[in-house]
Amino acid sequence: MDSVLRAQARFGQRALLLTTAAVPLTGWAVHAITLHKKIAASRRDPLTGLVRQEVSGRQLSATC
Repeated sequence: MDSVLRAQARFGQRALLLTTAAVPLTGWAVHAITLHKKIAASRRDPLTGLVRQEVSGRQLSATC
């Protein structure tokens, strides 16, 4: 009878450990996906939906 109780306790501890690890990992994944979508949307022109061309200071001074 004692071994049955230990087996259930081990399963409970393992389930608690997995749940404890899964909750922050799920939150991190949702956060990363949200940020990725925001960054991707900021690189697009809101009117046309085309990807914007990033222009650095060197390119501006070379064209003037």
